[in-house]
Amino acid sequence: MKRLTKPTTLLYATLGVLVVIGIGLRWNLDGVPRLRMPGVPVAPPSLVSGAFPFTGLAWLAADGSLWHLGEDRHGIFGTNDSCSRIPRRLGEIHDWKSMAVSGDQWIGIRRDGSVWGWNASTRGHARSVQLPSLLPQRLVPGTNWVQSISSGVGTFYLLSADGSLWAAGDNREGALGDGTTLPRSNFVAVTTALRWRTVAAGAWTAAAIATNGTLWVWGGDATPQPTQVGSASNWIQVLGHNYLFTAQNSDGDWAIWGGNAKVVLPGAPEFPRAPLTFLPNSHRWSSVIPTGISLVTQS
Repeated sequence: MKRLTKPTTLLYATLGVLVVIGIGLRWNLDGVPRLRMPGVPVAPPSLVSGAFPFTGLAWLAADGSLWHLGEDRHGIFGTNDSCSRIPRRLGEIHDWKSMAVSGDQWIGIRRDGSVWGWNASTRGHARSVQLPSLLPQRLVPGTNWVQSISSGVGTFYLLSADGSLWAAGDNREGALGDGTTLPRSNFVAVTTALRWRTVAAGAWTAAAIATNGTLWVWGGDATPQPTQVGSASNWIQVLGHNYLFTAQNSDGDWAIWGGNAKVVLPGAPEFPRAPLTFLPNSHRWSSVIPTGISLVTQS
């Protein structure tokens, strides 16, 4: 399956997610939505990395429990329901600190730094990563893992506290960053030449900031191995979703690129190149989160 070229498809998917979110949220008088999760401490949730088909949505609560609501006709959440209109907890583990999903495959990091994964259903999904069972089990050795993310189309990334970056899954467009386009059912190193601070995933591409503050991209129409963007070494954040990426430098300015970047900012490039295109007056925002065809900002 090649990447989409029509933002209209993504628009409908985004609107569908917003409709379901509206069902599971109660709006306060100040216009800010508050998640209603019985028995769970009230705090801002952390959305699970990856893309969800139709209108499913998943997040981690402040206590480390995993929740979802919305469509599940394909067994992504393993609930065997067509739809859940109120937040529902998934599993009994309550110490997750990072979670990623692609299809019905889930890979998460617990608060002790260990990596666990599982397949959510038995419905015969085409799976790109070798996971052990329908119940969470340890995937890789060590307890120094800090970030788990997914492209949502079959690629997973794991970042270690020592700066090593690992990837597994669909690699037809070089999204694993290992210099090949061969699929990997187990995790392989993105590169051994660099150490990484953070990573972001798009539909068929990825971007990461090295520990020296430089920005790198790979996959898609870029190369199947990390390629540096420009010469700046003051990058501190990079975020991605589907066909949109943002990155922030230490001056507080946010750059934008991706297949849908021109929808948000006319003239923005599909692939990053130096000099990068910056959002006007974006230094006033602490976060600029891409959602596929739009941005969510936080002051």
